[in-house]
Amino acid sequence: MDVTATRNVNQIPADEKRTLENLLGSALEPQQHVLILTYTPSQAPGDDARQAARARIAHTIAVNQQFAVSTGVTGVEADAAVDEAMSHFRHRP
Repeated sequence: MDVTATRNVNQIPADEKRTLENLLGSALEPQQHVLILTYTPSQAPGDDARQAARARIAHTIAVNQQFAVSTGVTGVEADAAVDEAMSHFRHRP
């Protein structure tokens, strides 16, 4: 069975936080969240899981589009922000 857990770092007990930091190889900051996902690589998701994933993606897109409209962010500005973020990510050591 696949399982997902999300926790705020500032709500994780100190001993568990140290374990996660050892596993990740870096310190966790109080404002961060930790997402843990277990899955079976050889097992393809079923139709229900695919439909749920599509619904979550559609919801995320709708929320982001509404945010862009309400703040006046254009598609060009959004693309430029993504490009800038990706350039930082690609050049990390």
